[in-house]
Amino acid sequence: EGAQRQEHELELQLAFGRALMATRGFAAPEVGDICARTRQLCDQLNRPISVPVLFGEWLHHFLRAELHRAREGGEEMLLLGEDQNDIPLKGLGLRTFGMASFCLGDFSGCRDNLDRAVALYHPSQLAYYTALSPSDPYLVTRLWHARTLAWLGHLDQARADMATALAEARRLGHAFTLTHALVEICIAEWGLCSPESLLVNAEELLSLAEQFTMFEPQGMILRGWCLTALGREDETLLIKRGLAAFRATGSNLWVPFFLTLLADAYGMIGKPEEGLSCLDEA
Repeated sequence: EGAQRQEHELELQLAFGRALMATRGFAAPEVGDICARTRQLCDQLNRPISVPVLFGEWLHHFLRAELHRAREGGEEMLLLGEDQNDIPLKGLGLRTFGMASFCLGDFSGCRDNLDRAVALYHPSQLAYYTALSPSDPYLVTRLWHARTLAWLGHLDQARADMATALAEARRLGHAFTLTHALVEICIAEWGLCSPESLLVNAEELLSLAEQFTMFEPQGMILRGWCLTALGREDETLLIKRGLAAFRATGSNLWVPFFLTLLADAYGMIGKPEEGLSCLDEA
């Protein structure tokens, strides 16, 4: 026991947390346990809570749909960045506060915060951000910005931005980032493009997502909805399997949306009562 050992454990816990985020999902209970332990270690070392700890906590609350706590965490990072004149931390705070605002229905507020986050980003900050998350941070910010534009009705600009981001994800050659990008694009494009186009991305998502527990269920749900919408077969069972697997990761953030897809699929195959039950739950 002692400070040196605690320093070593803090480094290991942070590294382990990033690995668990990639393989088990951001909302997994194990990730929450690591967040709690890293905060405890910071207290024992009598130091301020570090940025990786703050971001890990934010991510965990966000994916579990604890959105007010997530927005408070984003605001904490933003204020800390402003107090310390720390540009990367300020950008991270703007991004996290904006994403939580989006999910609470404040689309204009989200766009304004993400505009500022994108403007603050510089490639020299990449190492700072990649120490926090397994996917490319700038790309994720751009994808959420594009999604916000779509929700606000700027469809052409949103599609163009998503296409640019996807091309960049392919150029990077980083499997987790590409898989993450495909998830974000599929969710954003549902309702904006044809089931045929969406199926292409969903199939690629599934082919990549086998190694990432948090992404594979989303690919199953999206593929199941596309096949049902195209009238090829009844894939409501695939959607239900994907939804159960998604919930098993501990994530609640997109459950109402995925229940809506299942309800829509039930409507398409002539089972309105089952669909209405899904909407009640959503």
